[in-house]
Amino acid sequence: MLLFRGFSLMELMIVLAVIAILTAVGVPAYQTYTTRAKFAEVFSLSAPAQLALAEYQQTTSEWPADNEQAGLTPPPDIAGNYVASVTVQNNQIVIAFKDSAGTGIANNSMILAANLGNAGQIIWGCYSLTIDPEYLPSTCR
Repeated sequence: MLLFRGFSLMELMIVLAVIAILTAVGVPAYQTYTTRAKFAEVFSLSAPAQLALAEYQQTTSEWPADNEQAGLTPPPDIAGNYVASVTVQNNQIVIAFKDSAGTGIANNSMILAANLGNAGQIIWGCYSLTIDPEYLPSTCR
């Protein structure tokens, strides 16, 4: 005769504790990962602005004052699912996020800054004064 022996209460509580620990660690890491993934849109939407800024600098030896001078559409017209606007301001491109962009980046902005190198090449850097570094791409920290 076979006797069925189930799990004890202690074994079930240990399993639940392990699941709770994995969830506590996994969910924030996943949220950070999904927020960083949204920066792909930032770089794809800002690529035409980077090109326009570089062309303007190379032809005039000055930085454009705004989107119009750089030959781009006005700021609200350059937008995406998470990006509210892409705005040229001299040697910087300011990317503003929508309020629906998600944890850590909603209603914040980041800046792509252009600087001239020794041989006249344009060197791009990025930073944010409002976004926590853990959410920024590794090149911007």
